Amino acid sequence: MMNGQTALLRVRQMAEADRLTIAAGIPAIDMMESAGGAVAREIGRRWNARPVIVLCGPGNNGGDGFVAARHLAEAGWPVRIALLGPRDHLAARRVNTRSGGAGH
Repeated sequence: MMNGQTALLRVRQMAEADRLTIAAGIPAIDMMESAGGAVAREIGRRWNARPVIVLCGPGNNGGDGFVAARHLAEAGWPVRIALLGPRDHLAARRVNTRSGGAGH
């Protein structure tokens, strides 16, 4: 579904879009920074600072959530993060993402 500026993609389509973007030379960490920053900006545009909980799952968007939480905290929002998955998987995903792998 498209309206000229945005598209609603199915899970498989989004995974393919991520894969193609990384293959074109955009590091996964840059994609995460862009997505998480956009989420934080939109939250800040819609609401005043207040306590928030950011739910970060084990999938590709979990890193986006951590980035959004960081941006909100830097802007003075009281932020808590709830990780929905094993904590020991974070270090492996971070290394893979920083090396340009498909961690996003």
